[in-house]
Amino acid sequence: MTSRLIARSYRDAGSVRWPSHRRKALRRHTGLVIAKLRVLESRLDTDCDAALRELAATLIAVCDRYVHGRVGALLDEEALTGLEPVRDWEWLRLIAALLACTGAAAGASFLPIPDAGQPYAIGGTAAAAFMLAYTDQPARALELWDRIGRTGA
Repeated sequence: MTSRLIARSYRDAGSVRWPSHRRKALRRHTGLVIAKLRVLESRLDTDCDAALRELAATLIAVCDRYVHGRVGALLDEEALTGLEPVRDWEWLRLIAALLACTGAAAGASFLPIPDAGQPYAIGGTAAAAFMLAYTDQPARALELWDRIGRTGA
């Protein structure tokens, strides 16, 4: 959840418009910040106390800088050296999930079931396909599925 919020920080802050040339640098910076947090989180299993202190201090620094509008400097460059930015695959994952839903719904329409059961079969297979695309994040899948259901109603 924290990674998603940080990845969206420069968009949510509203300080940089969409067609700006600055968005690429901001996207790279947020990817580096997420990579740093993942390194700190990986240390939780080996040195829990020290890792928790460093993770908390890092998150507080990120929050403080975000509140002050420093979305391009959530962490200092020294803290981010040697890291590769994390890529955001959310759009690709969402498109794959929607394509799987469409394919499952189309396939369900060819099932030999009564007309009254068709909507349930189509909806059920589409929901199952969507959940498969988000197997590691079932809560996120339900949240997205709920949003899709609200816009279609």
